[in-house]
Amino acid sequence: MVLRSLQYVTQSLTVIPGEGSIAKTYNKDAIHDANGSGYGGVPGIFKALTDAAGLDYDVTIEAVGGQSLEFHYNERSQHVRDGAPWDIVVLQEYSNAPTPSDRGGDPDLFARGSEKMFNLIREGSPDAKIYFYEAWARPDKVYKDDAPYQDEDIKTMQTDLHDAYVKMAGDRGATDVVLVGDGFMKAIDNGVGDINPYDGIDDGKVDMWADDHYHGSRFGVYLSACTFFATITGQDPTTIGNGDGSAAAGLDISSDIASKLQASVIWTPPKEEPEPTPTETESPPVETTPAPVPTSSCKSSARRRSVSKRRLSRRQTA
Repeated sequence: MVLRSLQYVTQSLTVIPGEGSIAKTYNKDAIHDANGSGYGGVPGIFKALTDAAGLDYDVTIEAVGGQSLEFHYNERSQHVRDGAPWDIVVLQEYSNAPTPSDRGGDPDLFARGSEKMFNLIREGSPDAKIYFYEAWARPDKVYKDDAPYQDEDIKTMQTDLHDAYVKMAGDRGATDVVLVGDGFMKAIDNGVGDINPYDGIDDGKVDMWADDHYHGSRFGVYLSACTFFATITGQDPTTIGNGDGSAAAGLDISSDIASKLQASVIWTPPKEEPEPTPTETESPPVETTPAPVPTSSCKSSARRRSVSKRRLSRRQTA
């Protein structure tokens, strides 16, 4: 078993559920909180999932509500330096900052903050894997009056977030993007998540967002943690247990809903190494069989020798 150190550097929006949620402090004693806020959230759930899978991750959370990566660089960079070298670092920008400026975002802030944080991480952890945490689209930015996406649906905002994170990951050389927000949309398409919490929750569906239609609900952060589990460990999220004693049970999520959320995770399974094949210059081994011993000829030779001995004996006695 290998111990891997992982640090979440984010705003509290997507790692911590809304006020009153049991997920907010879930498993907080099993992780480190760099700011002493007592949070559990996504990092706490991720820790529980990896523990249950027999994996050893030493998880730290450094989250501040409503702040950008540039803020974390300016005000919290010592937390990154203190824990170095890190094996894995997760970065997330302020929720809607990566969206276009005409939609209320601030792409330049995202670019500046991510560049500074990557340089900071590389100083003390040159071999660290760095992941971007793709945020989910916010209903309050879509369905409220005068919202920046009021003339679109929530999937348009999610597409903007997806494109911004994937592009920045390429620009910065990130290991990968953890597609949490895309998983929210898949949960909606799969019929488990409700698309618009402002008009009520349809029967048989769950609200992926908290009552503020901004932070994640316990269902949303559970899906987030399952996405991290799959992306970082490379293990199939549908193999996560959801019975008694599981993280889902601890969050009061039924086994049926947990299974549907696990099936909504978007990730890329690791590629299997292909079986080696002979090269053009190599020939497959050839099996050889020893030639049979000609027993009949041996017997004939023995007879001839015997006859010759008898003839010689007769001459000698004649």
